[in-house]
Amino acid sequence: MRIKQQTHTAVISLGSNMGDSSAILKSAAKKIVELPTTFLIRASSLYRTKPVGYLDQDPFINAILIVETGLNPMGLYTHLYNLEQEFHRVRLFKNGPRTLDLDLIAFDDVVQDDPKLTIPHPRAQERSFVLIPLDEADPEFTFADTNKTPSELLAALPQDDKDGVVKLKTKLITHRDLHRDSNQAEKEFELDMSAATATAATAATAATTAIAATTATAATVQPKTQDQEQNA
Repeated sequence: MRIKQQTHTAVISLGSNMGDSSAILKSAAKKIVELPTTFLIRASSLYRTKPVGYLDQDPFINAILIVETGLNPMGLYTHLYNLEQEFHRVRLFKNGPRTLDLDLIAFDDVVQDDPKLTIPHPRAQERSFVLIPLDEADPEFTFADTNKTPSELLAALPQDDKDGVVKLKTKLITHRDLHRDSNQAEKEFELDMSAATATAATAATAATTAIAATTATAATVQPKTQDQEQNA
């Protein structure tokens, strides 16, 4: 008898302000949902956000990704860390510019204060650039340690912080994006098969033409009669 694997719900924050940040976040999100036993539940739009802490830098692009996963918290965290390295993460100093920043915001109802990994993320409930995208992705989400929703936490934050988070028209990732990848691969396969069929048909036509030409030539060349051979 097969035992169904237990799955968990994880909330991940993505951010970048170096390079093509939107493309980086979209690519990172796709790689996250391709992790072992990990599937997309929902995601926010992309948001342009004012930097926090160190202000003399470009705006960030931020988003929230919610996944279902069979990984445990440390396993998922390790994958996220490795993914940052894959994207050549650059972080010059605390709160400074970075190529890709992936934070595990929440994991089921887990509450842990560990030197390696604190869940929920210790500063997420104070950050508009986390709460606003999260409120879009899942308005009914509650943090396990405070039992508060994103909108309840946002109500306590300064208006200037919230005004600095601007929603863009583009979604981080959708289920349709994943289906489109599958459909694209199917179309490419169909194109390859069509090309192969066309090539085979061309070769068959050429072979038929060659046979017909040979037959016609043979029909016009008659064997010599005995008299013709004697006169030759």
